[in-house]
Amino acid sequence: MQKEITALEQNGTWTIETLPPGKRAIDSKWVYKIKYKADGTIERYKSRLVAKGFTQIEGLDYHETFAPITKLVTVRVLLVIASMNRWELHQLDVNNAFLQGDLNEEVYMKIPQGFNCKDRGKVCRLRKLLYGLKQASHNWFAKFTKSLKDAGFVQSYADYSLFTFTNNQKFITVLIYVDDSIITRNDPGGISTLKVYLHTKFSIKDLGPLKYFLGIEVTQTPNGIVLSQRKYALDILTKADWAGCPMTRHSTTGYFICLGNSPISWKSKKQVTVSRSSAEAEYRAMATTVSELIWLKSLLRDLQVPHPQPMTVHCDNQAALHIASNPVFHERTKHIEIDCHFVRERIQSKELVATHVPSH
Repeated sequence: MQKEITALEQNGTWTIETLPPGKRAIDSKWVYKIKYKADGTIERYKSRLVAKGFTQIEGLDYHETFAPITKLVTVRVLLVIASMNRWELHQLDVNNAFLQGDLNEEVYMKIPQGFNCKDRGKVCRLRKLLYGLKQASHNWFAKFTKSLKDAGFVQSYADYSLFTFTNNQKFITVLIYVDDSIITRNDPGGISTLKVYLHTKFSIKDLGPLKYFLGIEVTQTPNGIVLSQRKYALDILTKADWAGCPMTRHSTTGYFICLGNSPISWKSKKQVTVSRSSAEAEYRAMATTVSELIWLKSLLRDLQVPHPQPMTVHCDNQAALHIASNPVFHERTKHIEIDCHFVRERIQSKELVATHVPSH
């Protein structure tokens, strides 16, 4: 706790002032956490001072709060492309990321618990961001984004957390998840240059080759990249059935998407309405799958991976395939008709090929 307070003061996070008339000071709390390595052993113990941002008032001491979070699918797609091209993958962590963001609003905070101030009635006027503030994520992401754009990076429209840089034959990508970043490039030497640049802007911890990210263990081998998330995959397989929920009788949409031979996207989610047959449940799932495929195609375009061939969708229900291809085979509600039209439109434009696969 003392190290945390010292680091905050050295960073110029606050100044000790008298609370102005008419102003209010928010409180703070201590949060304790144990960080683990990929093998499950303890890396270090942490204590963090967190502002009680839930007491802030919109328009008074905060405005914007939204910050994009990268999709796990984007992470997997990037890993697949790096594996196919034999690109190196590195990971960076920003020390006290939120504390390095800029604070524009006038925010006051009470003296942290466990510490005293000689002058009673004094408070901390926050000069920089602190964990727990409503605007912390938004302001930090905005500052990191500006630093990358100043270096010539372009922000992806498919995933706002993905940034790419192209110069002649050199291509580099940076993927951000809060304060963690994955970097890969077709020119290994360029990664070091980027690390040096980012270190001039922030306090960067170089974690070296990518090993562990968002709960996924990453193993880089000469033959490719191995991701371990066994339990999650098994849980998904036990859910992809019709009217499976005993309370609502809603079916579960399940899909599994590969880029080449590499799995990159999978999902299991309860459908929002009741399907009156397994065929109806299946083509609802097809519509969800096609939406994901269209987004993935846009993401691949940003990563300079052309995909002119039609995408193939495998389904184990012949009736669902017939319904999606020809509206004569069914009479359904307007909502269902929109789903069918969405899939059918992609089939007719030859952007999609729907084929039958035997049920397991």
